[in-house]
Amino acid sequence: MDCDGESQNQEQMDTRPHVSRTDRANQDGNQGAYMSQVAGNTDFTPSDVTRPEPSFARILGMAGLGAVVLGSAAVIANQFGPRWIPETMGYLFAAVGLFCLLFHAARDSDVEVRRVYGLFAAALIVVGIVVSLVPGPLGEATQKSVGYHLLPWGALAGILGLVFSIPFVRHEDEEKYRNGAQRAILGIGGLLCVGSVIVGLIKPDTLIGPGLVLALVGLGFIAAYLGTEDTSEGLGYRVAAGLGILGGVALVLALGQTVIPTILHDGPAALKDARQDYDAWHVLGRAMMILAGLLFAGVGAIGRVPTWVRGAMVVLGLAWAIVFLVACFAAPVAVEPRPYMVPYGLVLGGIGLLYLFTAIGSADDTQLVVLIRRELASYFYSPIAYLALLGATVLAGLGYGWFTMFDLVRGPLPEPILQRNPAFGILAAFQAVFLVPALTMRLFSEEKRTGTLEVLLTAPVNEAAVVFSKFFACWVFYILCWLPAGLFLIALRSVGGEPFDYRPLLSYYLAVAATGAGFIGMGLFFSSLTRNQVVAAVLTFAGMMNLLLTVWFSDLPRLGAGVNAVLGKVNFLMLWNSALVGQLPLTDVLIWLSIAAFWLFLTMKILEARKWN
Repeated sequence: MDCDGESQNQEQMDTRPHVSRTDRANQDGNQGAYMSQVAGNTDFTPSDVTRPEPSFARILGMAGLGAVVLGSAAVIANQFGPRWIPETMGYLFAAVGLFCLLFHAARDSDVEVRRVYGLFAAALIVVGIVVSLVPGPLGEATQKSVGYHLLPWGALAGILGLVFSIPFVRHEDEEKYRNGAQRAILGIGGLLCVGSVIVGLIKPDTLIGPGLVLALVGLGFIAAYLGTEDTSEGLGYRVAAGLGILGGVALVLALGQTVIPTILHDGPAALKDARQDYDAWHVLGRAMMILAGLLFAGVGAIGRVPTWVRGAMVVLGLAWAIVFLVACFAAPVAVEPRPYMVPYGLVLGGIGLLYLFTAIGSADDTQLVVLIRRELASYFYSPIAYLALLGATVLAGLGYGWFTMFDLVRGPLPEPILQRNPAFGILAAFQAVFLVPALTMRLFSEEKRTGTLEVLLTAPVNEAAVVFSKFFACWVFYILCWLPAGLFLIALRSVGGEPFDYRPLLSYYLAVAATGAGFIGMGLFFSSLTRNQVVAAVLTFAGMMNLLLTVWFSDLPRLGAGVNAVLGKVNFLMLWNSALVGQLPLTDVLIWLSIAAFWLFLTMKILEARKWN
């Protein structure tokens, strides 16, 4: 009876109609096998089924929203008179709030959250475009110009819009929204990159200020697109190739505008001395220029680089050789050309180099480029990069605050005023002393400790590729850490009330890059000597302190003229100060590049020594 009752109850509870007992048994068996497979599959975790909510990120996002609202209200209110929260604190609240919102946007992939941040990013980009196109200054000014508000508000809004659009693109899983956002980023970046180069060629004066800013913002948009797209083939590869071609064209035009008119104006006269006789050294120099162009074309023809790079190298090398060959027999330019190298040639050439390096770093799969990408990525996957950038920004802010509070308030200062900014003087020296050990200590020592260096060297790569990849990646990041000091100068015009001489800043960055190559080479060598990061950092710090002490020892009369001359050549602070007044001794730059080559040679020998055992 009990069995019959249970069977009846079971049949009543089973409400699956038109299914035989055999089919039900098969379904139950399949379900049981599925549950057993789920239970035994270690890769199928609860997080794959139910994603935990990012509670901390959402709390931080709410706090950031409140800080942005409070800071904006404080800034607006202070325009009508002093308030309880000063204007500077309002900017600080807004900056901290935006950082919290960005953290929330990067960590929370919920559909509503990412769509809101996507709309916020689009609104910021639209605001940046509108603000940049509104003629200024506002008020009753008689002369107004388009682009007056580009710095800082238009560019700042565009950059913030780009930063918030990246998490949206990465989190969005619907193709139409993701592709639309990607196409918008690509279109804006392409327009800014191409437009800044074209306008800079037509009106060179725009390269200083708005042209440079638009080029950098456009490069940021293109880099963001390439970071979310496959660059090995398809549209991603074509975009990278187009950016490289644009960069190469800009670099060639900058070099051509600087050299070719002068060469074609001087013609054969540049080969003769004061007595109108041919000078052997001048003739040899002209021949070396022709030979350099032919060698460049030959390297492009047989080099292991992408096809578009090879074609560009062949064309440019041949064009260079032809120009110098024509100048040996004729002078087709009759009017003396206007100086172009400083500042227009440097700015346009620098833009072209940035475009070219970004394209090669994104799409090229050669051994050295892949290793450089690996090393650069390792910086941003560790806290060292962000701590270094934060420290550099703090020091630059302190120097700029000291400069604006104690120098500009005294009245007009004689040019170059940048020489009085501590962010480019003693603070920059101490920044270099602490920054170089922090960046270089892990390059080889950490890989030796973990054993990954042996794995890397057993791969089909040679010691030179490993050394140069680590050097270039660290050098690029080192130069990146000096950008905050230059970005603070965007507000200098509004604080000082009149434009300042910006050209010494270009020579200063060239001097910083040259000395930085020597610093990074030294740190790379010390890192290759030990497995301990602390020991490598201490050795590099001691080397940097010895270089810093040359500032005080290079003028001691008791050391003798010869020793003082040597110490003066390695006195990097003296080179920086000379660059800030617009004087950049090329011999000193070559000395620091030679020092870098010396340290790199020693580092390669240290790595090769492992084969001697």
